[in-house]
Amino acid sequence: MAAKKIKSFEEGLGQLEELVAELEKGDITLDRAFQVHEKGVELVKELSRMLDAGEKRLAELTEQGERALRLETEE
Repeated sequence: MAAKKIKSFEEGLGQLEELVAELEKGDITLDRAFQVHEKGVELVKELSRMLDAGEKRLAELTEQGERALRLETEE
């Protein structure tokens, strides 16, 4: 089951929460539980990629800011 492309981290997290709630209800077939679990795993992977990209961007911005501060103090 291919997960549809999520537009934002928050949207993906919401979808994941819905899947967890569906599993926790316990009134679904075993086949459906496997489908929901598979979609959840795909969402977790995508959310993890999004977090990694965000962390990388934050590190780049921090480095740029620190360089700018060093240049200002050297002048």
